[in-house]
Amino acid sequence: MIPEKMRSSIGSDIPCISIITSAYNGENSLRQCIDSVRSQTFTSWEHIIIDDGSKDGSRRLAENSALEDSRLRVFIQPHRGAPHARNRGARTTNVGSQYFLFLDQEDCLK
Repeated sequence: MIPEKMRSSIGSDIPCISIITSAYNGENSLRQCIDSVRSQTFTSWEHIIIDDGSKDGSRRLAENSALEDSRLRVFIQPHRGAPHARNRGARTTNVGSQYFLFLDQEDCLK
């Protein structure tokens, strides 16, 4: 059952949940992470990926995924570490989001 607070965002342009992923050289696991978010039955979310100066194909993978799904946004920054990337992600979320979830690049939602 979806709580009343979350139901109010369903169908609006404001995502209920902001999912923030810091990516650094995670090309081998990032696809599964992104796909696990996109496969959720609850659809009122935004997925913000901060590429933290990756030297592999993580940036390209994230940008291509964002072209496929407008709920996914990608930001690029020089390598400064996961805490800086998470903080940047939190600052770029939709101001109306009710919940935040920090999801590591090697993790998946069920």
